[in-house]
Amino acid sequence: MSSKSINIDTNKLPCFNGAHYKKWVDDMMPTFLLMDLLSVIDGTLVPPAPTTLTQPVFPVAVAPTAVPTADQLAFYNALLTQWNSDRDWNARQQKEFDTKNRQALGLFNTTLSAGIWEQAKMKSTTDSRTAAEIWDWLRITFATLQFVEVLGDFCYDFKRCCYEHSRSLTVK
Repeated sequence: MSSKSINIDTNKLPCFNGAHYKKWVDDMMPTFLLMDLLSVIDGTLVPPAPTTLTQPVFPVAVAPTAVPTADQLAFYNALLTQWNSDRDWNARQQKEFDTKNRQALGLFNTTLSAGIWEQAKMKSTTDSRTAAEIWDWLRITFATLQFVEVLGDFCYDFKRCCYEHSRSLTVK
């Protein structure tokens, strides 16, 4: 897999000011997909759980003049290999999460109006804010509001249609 850099003109990204949330999400989704940020935004990519990886201890013989057996050394080498592998995996996972989270936060900073960005930052539940937290807050706050507005429009249109229909029945 070759990695090519993608240049995105931030002036052409849609700005979200609190109105038309669904349209903003639809316009932003290709950017999230192209930059491979969807996994960090939807919460499927998370930082590795904090662990304390203890380096295995070299086997010590019981008698002062004895040397560790071949089995003890083989077991130690297996533990050491596993420990190195786990440590490297944790470091790679943390680096990938930090990089993608930082890019997603940068996109939010660029595309959200200043007031919404400040509110989103304050709504973070942890000291280290994640893009998934901000995405969830935006969805809960603005998608729900938009649904209520659409429902209100539907009720108004439905009442108007019923009224017009009832008038057309009485006019005959």
